[in-house]
Amino acid sequence: MGGTRRRRILLIGPLLIRGDVAGGTRISFEYLVKAFQESTLFQPIVINTARSIAGKSVFHRQFLNLSKLLISFFQATARLREIDVILMNSSTTRGTLSAPLFIVLAKLARVPFVIRFFGGNLDLVFNRSLAQRITINFIFRNSALVLLQTKHLMNEFSGHENLLYFPTTRDFSKGLSPEELIKFQPKKTVAFISQLAFHKGIKAALSASDKFPDGVSLEVYGNALESKPAELFSEHKNASYKGLLSPVEVISVLKEADLLLFPSHYEGEGIPGVVIEALQLAVPVIATRWRSIPEVIEDGEQGYLVNINSPDEISALVRDIYQSPNELTKLSIRAFERGQEFTLEYWHEKLEGRLSDILEKQRRS
Repeated sequence: MGGTRRRRILLIGPLLIRGDVAGGTRISFEYLVKAFQESTLFQPIVINTARSIAGKSVFHRQFLNLSKLLISFFQATARLREIDVILMNSSTTRGTLSAPLFIVLAKLARVPFVIRFFGGNLDLVFNRSLAQRITINFIFRNSALVLLQTKHLMNEFSGHENLLYFPTTRDFSKGLSPEELIKFQPKKTVAFISQLAFHKGIKAALSASDKFPDGVSLEVYGNALESKPAELFSEHKNASYKGLLSPVEVISVLKEADLLLFPSHYEGEGIPGVVIEALQLAVPVIATRWRSIPEVIEDGEQGYLVNINSPDEISALVRDIYQSPNELTKLSIRAFERGQEFTLEYWHEKLEGRLSDILEKQRRS
């Protein structure tokens, strides 16, 4: 490792922008950067690829994406002599477009290139066209390591040896005892924390709330992309819109919730960050039986799984849970236990170990 010098790692990805949409890719990259900043082995150099997308048209977003890609490319070029390894954190779509450029840079600098694909739809993108298959195969062949978020994707691309399972991670329960978090007395609050979009299940959640038990309310947090909150909530008396949350505020909201409702059927869903956050804070989850969500939530263990667009299933489960407070406590205990499988500290240590092995192998070659 060249003595005690910290290896310089170029981290390329989107950081959070105050007041803008806080998507999963940005939040995960934010945590990744912080973990490397605390590392004794690696010194991070960060290139922020984020651009403000709130209120922008599709065309405007595409223009911003292209311009930000070019700016990031030239920023990376200027830092090539300083770095030992490149790690790109990106959504599947943006990653397949931009990774080949940075792979070329890595080869010029003779440093390893690592990519972390955020989300769970790399297999779907791979099968869309011959061009996508060629591009993704190029990325796999020319990357020292590919980080995949779900076990499903690990199986789909098992023919490649340079894979590392790297799920969504958080450290929300760090320093907190289970007794502080486990639900012994219901607070009669169900939380929905996501974009207020159809594919995220907002309409199913609101319809389900109409049949919640007396006194149980649905509190909704998130960015309204498809319609105004007033239009969505006007006919649902048990639901209320609470606005946007910062990542820090999510903790206090989840601590006051009995359940998290996550009825998403978004194509790109991988291991949802808010689900991991809920589990680590001992909040059971009612989620859809969709893509890789069952990898995290086992039906009847850390919560329940329902079919897509099934408000009656959701409301029936909520009624059953509140009729049996002991059941809520059992779910809460198992949720906390499952959440400990996704701690940032554990998975980041594994990542740094693989990166160190790659750099040591390169040094010896």
